[in-house]
Amino acid sequence: MKRMMYLMVLAVLAFSCSKEEGEGGNSVITGKVFAKIYNNSFTHLLDSFYVPDADVYIIYGSNKTYSDRYSTNWDGTYRFEYLRKGNYRVFVYSADTSGNSASGLVPVIADVHVPGNNETVHVQDLITLDKCDYDEGTSSVTGKVWVVDKNAERTDIIAEYYGADEDVFIVYGDDPFHFDDVKTYHDGTFRFENLVKGTYTVYALSDPFARMLIPVSKTVTIYRDFQHIVISDSLVIIK
Repeated sequence: MKRMMYLMVLAVLAFSCSKEEGEGGNSVITGKVFAKIYNNSFTHLLDSFYVPDADVYIIYGSNKTYSDRYSTNWDGTYRFEYLRKGNYRVFVYSADTSGNSASGLVPVIADVHVPGNNETVHVQDLITLDKCDYDEGTSSVTGKVWVVDKNAERTDIIAEYYGADEDVFIVYGDDPFHFDDVKTYHDGTFRFENLVKGTYTVYALSDPFARMLIPVSKTVTIYRDFQHIVISDSLVIIK
């Protein structure tokens, strides 16, 4: 009887000492979430930054569902504390570039091993992908269109003026087509707003030979958020 009680006590002690992954320790898992933002076809990288307020999840051991969640700080940092030693998985959701996910999202996962007590394990950046349109930014490009009005033979100038109600187009990078167009105001001014960072070409169509429209263009680059570019030279078109 005493031997049986002794074995039961040993079993209880062994069970109590073999703690599974999870809270109750003094180790830490920490890292950052970094986002790469592309256009809708994922052909142009528009922006990249560490992501604030992103949900990061952690799985303890072999659990099938996540065990805890943390929203990243302003600098993209997450931190799971009070962990015991063992194996963990941390993950964040990213846009699915393959188009195979019904939700449009896929997890970006890092397997993490905490080797012991009082450890701080730094995880490599969790890199997420996302997409946005070229006009989902915070910057703008402004300019003017100057019209040279000639006779039908294009030999004499009839008048010159800032053109109202003229079409102006904008192209991102080396895209083959424009993604937006605007009409000039009464004073010839055009303005494209809410632009993301990148290089743009703005153009209006000129008719110098009375038989073929030719684009007259200017190229500008937006380097930062809330940048407002004013093109000093007008787009000069012949009509």
